[in-house]
Amino acid sequence: MDASALSQFRKQIFDLLHLYNRADSTMDLIDALSSACGVRSVVELSLQPAFRHRNYSGLFKAIRDFPLSDAHLRVPFACHLPLPQQRLFRLLAVDTLPHPRPFADCLQDRGYIYQPNPTPGGKPVAVGHTYSLLAFLPEPESASSPPWAVFLDARRVATDQNAAEVAQEQIAQWVETQERAERPVSARQTLAAADSRYCTPPFIYPLAQRGISVLVRVRSNRVFFRPPPEAEGTARGHPRWYGERFALNDPITWPPPDEEETWEETTRQGKTRVVHLQAWRGMRMRGNRQWPMHRCPCTLIRVWVTTPEGEMVYPRPLWLALFGPGQEEWPLREVVRAYFQRSHQEHGHRFLKRNLLATAYQTPEVRNEERWWRIVLVAAFQIGLGRELAQALPRPWERYLHRRQEGGESPKEGARQASPLLSPAYVQRDMGRILQELGTPARRLQPRGKPVGRREGTRLTPRARQRIVRKGAFQGSGAASRPD
Repeated sequence: MDASALSQFRKQIFDLLHLYNRADSTMDLIDALSSACGVRSVVELSLQPAFRHRNYSGLFKAIRDFPLSDAHLRVPFACHLPLPQQRLFRLLAVDTLPHPRPFADCLQDRGYIYQPNPTPGGKPVAVGHTYSLLAFLPEPESASSPPWAVFLDARRVATDQNAAEVAQEQIAQWVETQERAERPVSARQTLAAADSRYCTPPFIYPLAQRGISVLVRVRSNRVFFRPPPEAEGTARGHPRWYGERFALNDPITWPPPDEEETWEETTRQGKTRVVHLQAWRGMRMRGNRQWPMHRCPCTLIRVWVTTPEGEMVYPRPLWLALFGPGQEEWPLREVVRAYFQRSHQEHGHRFLKRNLLATAYQTPEVRNEERWWRIVLVAAFQIGLGRELAQALPRPWERYLHRRQEGGESPKEGARQASPLLSPAYVQRDMGRILQELGTPARRLQPRGKPVGRREGTRLTPRARQRIVRKGAFQGSGAASRPD
C-alpha cells in the first residue's frame, strides 16, 4: 500500500467535514490524536504539534460540532478495506467494550456494566455505558504478525437495548455498504465472528437469512438437535422440525462426526501446536415463532489443541457453530483459524483505550461522548492505512523486539527500520512524520481578535442529576428499564 490510499482517505474525510463548520480544527484534532504518544487526557491533545497553535477550547468545540455520523464514515471506510486474498471471505468481528463513567452524575442513560476487576474478591461491575464495536480483521501476513483490528463502527448500547441486536444491525448495515462500494464484497463473502453471548436467534437468524455467514462460540452446556427423520408415507399432523438431542456435555448423544481433520499450527512464540477438529452438519438450534431457527441449519465444530506429544493445551475443547452459506462453501480449517484470530479484537480494544483515549473523554453530554468515539475511529483507521508506510522507532530498552540486521548486529539507537510487521502502537509513533510528509488539507488558524468570554457575574443553571438505570430482575433482553 502506498501513500496515495492514505492521502485519498484524508481528502474524503476533509471533504465531508468541509460541508459543515470547524472542518480545519476537526482535521487537526484527528491528526493530533493519530500521532499523539504518551498523552494521558484529551485536553493534552491541544499541545500536540499537529493541532497547530489552536487552544484547548477549540478542541472541545471541534468534538462538540463533529458532524459525521455512522453512515457518513461507512463509505470512506469501505473504499479502503482490502479485498480477500488467500481467504474466501472477509472476516468481521463484534464485541462490546465498557465505558465506565462512575462519577458522571449528570450523564444520561447510565447503567450497570461489566468491568474486569483484578482485585481478588472484587465484583466486575461498574457504572457507565457499553459500546458495541464492529471490527475488520485483516489476513495475517505470517505467523509472527502482530494482532491488528480495523474498527469500522462503534455504537452505544442503550439500557433498553440488547447488545446482540445492536451488533446484528451494525453488521447488516456494513454489508449493505460494502456491496455498493467501488470494490464490492457480497454478503456471501462475509463471515461474522462473535463470542458466546451472541449465540442467540435475534443475532443469527436475520444475518443468515441475509446470506451472511455467522460463526459463534457455543457454551458447553447448550443443547442442539439433529436433523428430523424423513416422514414416511402421508403422515398427518405438523411436520417435525427437530430430531434427537445433541447435548454438548453428553458424548452419548453425539453421532459419528461428518468430518474430522488434524493439522499443525505455529504460534507467534514459535511453538508447535496440533489442532484437532470434528464437525457435525445439519444441526438445529431451538427457536420460536419469531425466529424459526429450524430454517437455519448449522455446522457444529468441536476443536481442541494439543502439543505434539498429545498433552492438552487448554483444559476444555472449544465448541463453534457456523450458520449461513459458508458451511457448504468454505473449508472448516480456515473457519477455525478465523475464529482464533478473533482475539485480535481484544488487543484492538486495549489500543483504543490506552493510545487513542477512547474512554478518557469526560463529558456530561451523551451526544458528545458518541461523537468522540467516531473521531477515535477515524484516527484508528488512519493509523491502519499508515501501517506499511511507518518505520520502527524503538526505545532504547526495546532492542529485543527488533528484527536482527544482517550479521547478527542490533540496530543502533534512534535508527529507523522499515518493517511491515509493526503493531498499531509502533505505527502511531511514526504517524507524525507520515502526516507531515503528506501534508494536511486543513488551513492554519486565523486569529480574529480576543473573544469576550463569559461576562462577570454570569451564573449558569446547574445540570440535573440523573439516576442510574437498573434493569429489573425478571426483564428479558431488550426490555424497558427503570431508574434506580
